Amino acid sequence: MGDIFSTISQLIKEIDESGKYFPKVDIYALKKSKKSKANYNIISGNDSELSIDWPKTSYDKEMDFLFMLDFNSFPELKSDYSNYAALGFFIENDEDWDLGEAKSDDSDLESDDYDDDDFSGMGFQQQETKIVFFTEEELKKSKIKGKEFFEVITFSVPYIIFGDPEDEYFSADKIFKNIEEPLKSKFKELQNKVYSLGARVYGDPIWLQSNDGGPNGFIMQFDEKFIDINLGDSGIMYVYNDYAFWQCY
Repeated sequence: MGDIFSTISQLIKEIDESGKYFPKVDIYALKKSKKSKANYNIISGNDSELSIDWPKTSYDKEMDFLFMLDFNSFPELKSDYSNYAALGFFIENDEDWDLGEAKSDDSDLESDDYDDDDFSGMGFQQQETKIVFFTEEELKKSKIKGKEFFEVITFSVPYIIFGDPEDEYFSADKIFKNIEEPLKSKFKELQNKVYSLGARVYGDPIWLQSNDGGPNGFIMQFDEKFIDINLGDSGIMYVYNDYAFWQCY
């Protein structure tokens, strides 16, 4: 069926041709490319010159500028966050992050000293992240430079593939129980392909583990196929409008 993007398109087409009606939602898949039509759809932005203070960790170390979303490529983001023109994602540098141990040069804290709430069930402190919204004026005064770029592919998918946003775990058997074969298999495959996208904006989270955040404020999820980052074993980063965290096996 070709690459994952054409497979998703084909599955949507086949579901539409079934004659069954399913409410839809737009999602935006990010596909790495050598250039971008948008000014600010960049990956690896550490060479940028920002008009704002460079985001830092709680212990005053500069963070890595992982990527930026240009709202001109995402109509819903542009509508939902109308005072802004782009979103930058920053994360604690791998060399500074020591599995949640020392958070400053003079700290004696070890990972066992952290409160359980800091661990998100992962067994260690996660890297600090910052979600930074940029105004048009701030972007004009900045020099945004990326080492890589991405294009945006829009899909209108049946909302049912995201399941019940309040459920603790996703269960395909539960979500698709009233859909008969062969359509049920197509829904399961579509859900799996959307989950497997390297990066996807909007829709609802599809959890690797349990539901840790719900749908409110959800921006996107991505994995190591999108950008070179340590997310553990097959990990996925979940990005909200004011925080982010990741899950892995």
